[in-house]
Amino acid sequence: MLTRRALVHLAAGAAFGASARAQEKFPSRAVKIINSLAAGSATDVRARVIAGELTKLWGQQAVVENRPGGGGSLSVQAVLGAPADGHTLLAAPGSIFLLLPAQSDNLPFDVNRDLTPIGLTSVEPMIVAVSSKLPVKTLADLVALAKSKPQEIVIG
Repeated sequence: MLTRRALVHLAAGAAFGASARAQEKFPSRAVKIINSLAAGSATDVRARVIAGELTKLWGQQAVVENRPGGGGSLSVQAVLGAPADGHTLLAAPGSIFLLLPAQSDNLPFDVNRDLTPIGLTSVEPMIVAVSSKLPVKTLADLVALAKSKPQEIVIG
C-alpha cells in the first residue's frame, strides 16, 4: 500500500531530480502521468491518487493519461517521445521491465536502458482461483492437471 511518506519521497525525488537538471522551479507546467494499463485498472487508480497528491504538493496540475496496448509499449513510446524534463512520468506495473523485453526482440527501445524507475508505489498480491468443482487444491495440482490436459484447461 502506498503510504503518505512513500508518496512524499517519490514526489520529492522526481521534483529534485528534474529541478537539478533544469535549474528551474519544478514543475514549471502540468505533469503528465502516462498509465500503461486501461482506465479503471489498479495502476490507473493508483496513478490518479498519486496525481492528486502531487497536484497538492507541487501546486501544479498532475494528470493521468491512459495509453494501454502493445503490452505496455505504447505507453513507453509516449514517455520516451516526450521531452526528458521530468514533466512526463510512466505509471506501469514492474512487470513491464521483465515481460515487455521478453515478448519481442524488435522493440524500438530498451525499457531497462531507456527508462529509470523512480519509485515503487505498491505491492499487489496475485490470486489464482479455480472452480471448486475442479479436482485441485494447490497451484502445483493445477499445473499438473493443465500439463496432463493441454487442450482442455483454459486460463484467463
